[in-house]
Amino acid sequence: MENTRWDYSPIVTRKPFTLPNKARIAVWPVLCVEYFDIGLPIPGGRSPTAPDMFSYPSYDYGNRIGFWRIKDLLDKYKIKATMAINSEICTHYPLIAQEALKDGWEFMAHSHTNSRFLGNLKVEEQKEIIHSSLATLEKIAGYRPKGWRSSGMNTSFETPDLLAEAGIKYISDWANDDQPYLVNVKSGKMISLPSDNVPDLRFADKSPSHYVEEVKAHFDTLYREGAGQARTFPFCLHTFEIGKPSKIVVLEQLLDYMMRHKQVWFTTGGELAKWYFEEYLGDKEAFK
Repeated sequence: MENTRWDYSPIVTRKPFTLPNKARIAVWPVLCVEYFDIGLPIPGGRSPTAPDMFSYPSYDYGNRIGFWRIKDLLDKYKIKATMAINSEICTHYPLIAQEALKDGWEFMAHSHTNSRFLGNLKVEEQKEIIHSSLATLEKIAGYRPKGWRSSGMNTSFETPDLLAEAGIKYISDWANDDQPYLVNVKSGKMISLPSDNVPDLRFADKSPSHYVEEVKAHFDTLYREGAGQARTFPFCLHTFEIGKPSKIVVLEQLLDYMMRHKQVWFTTGGELAKWYFEEYLGDKEAFK
């Protein structure tokens, strides 16, 4: 079956992609803040039925402790994150949303809960979740999010068209590139901001030193290549993983390392998408 959702585009044939102030790499920290329903089975959890009282508390830790620990560190470095936020967070833990907004963080819609994936649902069910998630976030944030990351990065063939129809301008579900690219949708114009190839969830199976070296190697390669063609590095972080006491020190080491490089643009998904639409695609209207 041919993939028609995006066109094949080898990086060697593209027109040069540049970033503000001649940056080689755009680093945009994506903090996943997720709600797991205690009354539903947890995807990948220990139990096929609810409540899964082994898995649930470890995820709950992220909202009680991990988020605040990560926020303190990002505040220290004056970094504004893109928050991939389940809309149920706003309902059950509104303080998290309020404090992120105070710091000027961007809301990237992340469905309503991570207990349920879009790819398993009918089109009408997906539409309802997409629109209700965006409406909840708009009510809290005062603006309608332009970005989307699916819960579990799980979608159906129809999902991108439904997102574009709902006004989403960028999706971040696929780790198949180091630059943004156009997505073929039925209405409007939408791009992909590629998701991370070294998410912190890999940390679960690695020692801190191993993970640090893996992320550094990833960053170094993109930074070197960015001298000719700028690259993007979506740095995916989960509150229940990198927010642990033993792992937050690793995040500090990595942020400190990246910030010592001069030609780095720390940005949000919205800022990066806007730049791509306006400066690369030459479309001043699409992101409004």
